[in-house]
Amino acid sequence: MSKPDVVVVGGGWAGLAAATRLVQAGAGVTLFEQSKELGGRCSSFYDPDFGEWLDNGPHVFIGAYRAALGLMDVWGAIDGIDFDGGREIPFIYPDGREERLKIGGKGGAIAALASLMSFKGMPLRDRLKTARAVRALMRTEKIDPHSEPTVAEFLSRYGIGESECGGFWNSLTVAVMNAPPRLAGLSPMIRGIREGLISGGSGSRLGKPIKPFQQLYIEPAKRYLLDKGVEVRTSEGAKRLLFAGDNRIVGVETSKRRIETDKVILAIPPVHRHSSAGDGMLSTAEGQQQFVLNLLPDRWRNDEFFSRFRSFRFTPIASVHITFDRAVLRDPISLFPGAFTHWAFGRGEDEGNGWSRISTITSNAPGKNEMTTDEIVERTLSDLRERLTGVKSAEVKHIRCVRTLAATVLLEPGSELIRPDAKTPINGLYLAGDWCATGLSATIESAARAGETAAEEAVGS
Repeated sequence: MSKPDVVVVGGGWAGLAAATRLVQAGAGVTLFEQSKELGGRCSSFYDPDFGEWLDNGPHVFIGAYRAALGLMDVWGAIDGIDFDGGREIPFIYPDGREERLKIGGKGGAIAALASLMSFKGMPLRDRLKTARAVRALMRTEKIDPHSEPTVAEFLSRYGIGESECGGFWNSLTVAVMNAPPRLAGLSPMIRGIREGLISGGSGSRLGKPIKPFQQLYIEPAKRYLLDKGVEVRTSEGAKRLLFAGDNRIVGVETSKRRIETDKVILAIPPVHRHSSAGDGMLSTAEGQQQFVLNLLPDRWRNDEFFSRFRSFRFTPIASVHITFDRAVLRDPISLFPGAFTHWAFGRGEDEGNGWSRISTITSNAPGKNEMTTDEIVERTLSDLRERLTGVKSAEVKHIRCVRTLAATVLLEPGSELIRPDAKTPINGLYLAGDWCATGLSATIESAARAGETAAEEAVGS
């Protein structure tokens, strides 16, 4: 193996973004991924009972995802996302009542605010409170991380409780932050709202993948990188970084070899996620031995720059994949305010009268990690029966729960104090991931931007 200009450790969104930007800059790249396939936490697995690829957790793409969508375009995969059905979000309530929030219209922020004001999912009084809160968010320039409030604390200033406004704010916060308002810090929430919901126009549209991740972006990204000369090594994780003296990278030791290089991008979690899998669940965090602090010598693990990573906490996500004997979901994306289940997605393309194949998402639900997968499945089915009228008479043909116990970092108040920049105090070492200092919540867009930033730092040094 020839000496690469840059080694990228980790083949999720951040690693793929970094490798793509590096080859665009003319660098020689070797990418290591400890799993059998690329994708990281946005990966797929084949289920023979379903006869299809299932994602670890469904995702939506927002029109404002400039980095992620730009990569999809480079990889030749942008056609795998359907934005046509994402101009309205159906809010479906327990009695089957449905109210639609229009998004993605013309007119920018003013039109977006007008759409919120016309949303009948909340009483007029709550719409007025929401308008005041949104205007305040748009005027907020910078928040001191030492005194950053939670989203709930901010909303309380405008008389808004978590369960009020037809569940709008709770649903929005969970969607953006993978955490409820009482836990989520306000700063990344503001950035997400400004770039997405309140931006108006194409930036606020929601896009639903019509293919599983394996076909949507993993295979196209891998083909692109291989065609550009990147050496992609799957089933090969990094064990430690190699140093010259105390402060200069000279290589990486993997599970199979030693690689000489003077630049390394670690596109992996900061610390062990402290989660385990059991009860038949699938957890992408189980057995995770490849994380930033684990690859460093003690001297650097205890350095102020890196030791702060131990302060990160993580939040879970569970999804339930179901195939019914008939179409039960009319829209490609539906939201269930106030329910255990947050979102329902149609898998694949519209079958003509909706979707019989659906996947649900439950984000950071209280006590979810202590629940069995059977309990999660039952709660999910209960929500679907309550909110989708067709489910009551439909037969479940296949069902499977997929749970990641520590899916994303929990961006609490003050999290900007521990989120690192791409460049580290170690010469030749760079960091990338949704947990890095992008200002965004921990999304695929944050991961993509962090990967591109790390690559730019590496080629520019």
